[in-house]
Amino acid sequence: MVDLIALLNTLVDSRGHILIPGVYDSVAKLTDEEKKLYEPIDFNPVSRSSFSSEYIYKRTFLTHLI
Repeated sequence: MVDLIALLNTLVDSRGHILIPGVYDSVAKLTDEEKKLYEPIDFNPVSRSSFSSEYIYKRTFLTHLI
């Protein structure tokens, strides 16, 4: 189990960006209208768990840095 967790930990960087080559190739960029939908969401990742202290802005966290 520890080996699996260590392996999974190598798939993302410290900001949650997926490091697998090509994984974002088919993902459409968010439109301005879509980005506005995230504004009213009350979400504080820092208060959700200790690992997320690097996620400062909710929009960055919720959109996975796309």
